Amino acid sequence: MNRQTPTTALAVENRRVMRLGSVGLPASERTFPMAQPTTFSAAMLLLVFTTGCATSYREFTLDDGTSMRHEFRHGRPASSRTDTIEVEEASFDILLTDTLRGRYRFELRTSHPCISRIGVYRIEPGKRSLFFSVIAPEVKNGLWQGLSSPRRLTEENFPWSSRMETTTELFQIEIETEAGSRDRVYQPVSVPWDSKFRVADLRRHLPPAAAARLTATVVEPWRFEFDGRTWIRGYDSVGGEGPLIEYVLDGESVESWSELVTSGVAALPAVGNASEDALDLLLSETRARLSYRARDFRWSVIERGPGHALYEWSHQGCPTWPPQHEIARCDIAGPVVVSLRYTVNTARTRPTQEGLDFWRSRLRTATTGTAPGGERPLRVQADRKGEADSVPPDATLRVAGMCASAGD
Repeated sequence: MNRQTPTTALAVENRRVMRLGSVGLPASERTFPMAQPTTFSAAMLLLVFTTGCATSYREFTLDDGTSMRHEFRHGRPASSRTDTIEVEEASFDILLTDTLRGRYRFELRTSHPCISRIGVYRIEPGKRSLFFSVIAPEVKNGLWQGLSSPRRLTEENFPWSSRMETTTELFQIEIETEAGSRDRVYQPVSVPWDSKFRVADLRRHLPPAAAARLTATVVEPWRFEFDGRTWIRGYDSVGGEGPLIEYVLDGESVESWSELVTSGVAALPAVGNASEDALDLLLSETRARLSYRARDFRWSVIERGPGHALYEWSHQGCPTWPPQHEIARCDIAGPVVVSLRYTVNTARTRPTQEGLDFWRSRLRTATTGTAPGGERPLRVQADRKGEADSVPPDATLRVAGMCASAGD
């Protein structure tokens, strides 16, 4: 869906959440001051003129050492466009789910047919790093929308979030067609300083449960060893029934990866008290979900024991995901299933027999560890008594990142 970029610095996309200004009050109880006569000093008038009215230009140093100049209006970067690409939106969203999370949003129109890949890169002086990419992107009526993976809104994930000044980052959006041609456009994204104050206000007024999730350390439920390469934790979450952790190779990200190791905890299907029945249903549902509209889908259960299974699958791509090859282990642990998976993005790298054998062995010998004192590090939520102490689900706050169009 095409969304017009909000003209306010921070806009509420979901009306169930009204937490700006008067946090926690419904719309009917919010009060807004009447306009009052204001005395402006010369400095205030100069500030209003230079930041709110005038058009200005800013120089950026690109990854190849050259420079570019971009237009800013009302303190925000203007929409970028070429003969074949027009950026309609580039912004930063704040998601109110189990806690505060942030993600970048890009929307563009293009006349390019048969697009095989769209990549978004973060540009710094003399450096270009892949932020995320989409293989076989879905483009409807010439419009594409790309979202980065949501991450907890912490200083570690977003270093600029604690700096109380307007932050501007430069991104490059690259389109690659099936014929092999490439087209690029540069687009700055600005997060205004006043929006950061509102973000800080949201942090202060988070319910206790959501605030704990924001800074909680996610405990790895498995004991296993990686191969000799350097793996880093690319993403983690403490929502739901337990932890979700994704590991990527050093230099890659969860938005763009060649190999991925994932561990997590999820609720078992409700099929009575028999764990074997639950495991049968879990494997059946997993196979049906993975094989849906997948090309050349292959499935094999390598090992099956009391309350656990080791299985493997691969396909040559589907409308949602690129070609993949995965080896996975799942264990029943009371009311939840604990999983550990090794996945290869076969569109980017070809798995070797040696590598697959290594991970089959690693997953077969992995165990769910125990903490000192014998407590299993699985955070299982047996009831829903704390649901009222969480933020409303699936709500989004949009931080304006650029002007809607050149005609504003």
